[in-house]
Amino acid sequence: MQKIVFSKYSNERARRFAIRTDIVSDEAKQLTVFKRGLYPEGQQHIENIFKWYQKLSASYSETQIEMNHCELQGDKVALEYLTQFTLEHELNQLLRKRNTEQFTALLFSYINEVRKGEAVHPFVKTEAFIETFGDVEIEEALSAEVTNIDMVLNNVILGEKWTIIDYEWTFDFPIPANFVIYRILHYFINSSPFKSLLDEMELYEQAGISDTEQAVFADMERHFQSSFLLKEKQQDKMIVPIREMHEAISPGSIDLKSIYSEEKQKRETPVQVFMSKEYSFSEEGSLVILCNIEKKVSLTIDLAEETDFLRLDPHEDACYLTDLEIKDESGQKLSIFASNGKQISENQMVFIEHDPQIILSQLKEIKRLEISYEIHLISAQEQVVFKDMLMDKQAADEQVAVLAAQAEEAKQAEQEYQQQLKEKEDRIAYQNQVISNMENTKIWKAYEKYKKTFKKNN
Repeated sequence: MQKIVFSKYSNERARRFAIRTDIVSDEAKQLTVFKRGLYPEGQQHIENIFKWYQKLSASYSETQIEMNHCELQGDKVALEYLTQFTLEHELNQLLRKRNTEQFTALLFSYINEVRKGEAVHPFVKTEAFIETFGDVEIEEALSAEVTNIDMVLNNVILGEKWTIIDYEWTFDFPIPANFVIYRILHYFINSSPFKSLLDEMELYEQAGISDTEQAVFADMERHFQSSFLLKEKQQDKMIVPIREMHEAISPGSIDLKSIYSEEKQKRETPVQVFMSKEYSFSEEGSLVILCNIEKKVSLTIDLAEETDFLRLDPHEDACYLTDLEIKDESGQKLSIFASNGKQISENQMVFIEHDPQIILSQLKEIKRLEISYEIHLISAQEQVVFKDMLMDKQAADEQVAVLAAQAEEAKQAEQEYQQQLKEKEDRIAYQNQVISNMENTKIWKAYEKYKKTFKKNN
């Protein structure tokens, strides 16, 4: 006997695209995903899913990409229920660890495989294209016979191959191949908690998508979402999704869920601690402590045996710390060994980059640390101000160092001059003493007497 354990209605679309997705469990607890149309007009859309499975599987047969297995069963399609992590999850994990090199390599490995989907035909604008994506101006581009525009990262399951679990939005008319890559990047960047970091990485440029293409593809996406998916052909009218009626039917409403989530995030900010015998740190064995950053953070950390180095990550984003104190169990203050921030004073630090870190060393004789500070997050605008201030401070420090060096050189030159003058004075005094000593000798006096006598005789 089969049992529905989950259902999702995708009904904020035109009737011909409206579907229901069920996850069904059989007697052996085996799960299967079924998709079926909500209206008779949607049957062709369901049958197309199976057709796209066959065509896309052929297009990507020589790549590391495969389509989730699909069977057409009357008025519905059946797909495998997969439980592995998505590529989106894996990439966000790499960003959380700030492993940007591995992140970039993995992301573009997938993008390069997507581009192998037989996109070898010159793009030609058709009526079907205009209906679906609008009458936009496309520069010279390549396209494939069939294109799944929804190869976004949360539709990719990790395994021996990258498995695409949703290929509902596939089309058999020419579509610029770069539009698929644009959607992959667009939806990942705008949904990732590390958006500011991704913006700095200039992923569109790395993917070879120009600013002009980005603007065109954004127009295509808007037309696809707001016109094509919502247009009822038979009645020649547009449906209005409930999500867009909120302001009209609920004026003055407050989104309590978002407020609660924001406050909860502030109260439960993760602070990560790494301990190591040597100057190296790994996620394994690290501690995550949830703190309320609206109050003063106070941490008591019992050090693991033989710990010599400790790394404290007070936050994932740019921030500055005040009232920073680090003490051992006896109350002795400890100095910071290394950091990727700038120490403004003894108890103030600024981190204008992501993933702030404080590293302590020489901890083998210490059993427990007491660390306290107040943390203040830095906005993007404040980061610019802090960067300018730190650059000005660095320039001033460098100028002070130059002037100090010049003063030291002048001081040394003065000392050398005084030393040379003293040596000359000592030499003159010595010579004067020699002369005086000579004048007092019997020989010199006899010589003086002889000179006087000689002058008289002449």
